[in-house]
Amino acid sequence: MKKMFGTTVQKIRRANGLRLDDLAQLSGVSRAALSKIERGERNTSLPNALKIAEALKVPLLELMDEPPSQPFTVVRSTETKLLIDSETQSVRESLLALTRHCELIRYTLPPHAEMAPFPHHKPGTREAFVVVAGSVYVRAGEITVNLQTGDSASLPGDQERQLSNTGADVAIVLVTILYGL
Repeated sequence: MKKMFGTTVQKIRRANGLRLDDLAQLSGVSRAALSKIERGERNTSLPNALKIAEALKVPLLELMDEPPSQPFTVVRSTETKLLIDSETQSVRESLLALTRHCELIRYTLPPHAEMAPFPHHKPGTREAFVVVAGSVYVRAGEITVNLQTGDSASLPGDQERQLSNTGADVAIVLVTILYGL
């Protein structure tokens, strides 16, 4: 997967007229790391993958997979795109890109795991969280909300957001991102 991710990053970067230095500045990921990622020599961390996608103004899933060529899209459970945070072992699973502006993601957080803050999306972006199992704290800017199984929340995506599982059980959260247009 690392080769496909890097190739897609490079393709989108060039299509947007960006140099490696430009993408490094926009994403906060070093030029050297970006170069290795584009050549398929290095995997990227989940936080950096999110920063790169945001800098390129595309859903992360678009960097991980070819866009669907048919109007009816099926993604089997064995075909989802996973990114695992090496520090917390939290899993980000891109389930489906409904359009270029809407993505469905499943996060699985081990007990007591706190994910790195998510990068800011462009203004107008909204995120909807639905807790499928466990309980999590969702932080958006200065506000922190505790969500239990079955609870949901919507918040702006143009500020720092973070998920944490302070419970003793695995937490599963579905997130729909509606990217600002």
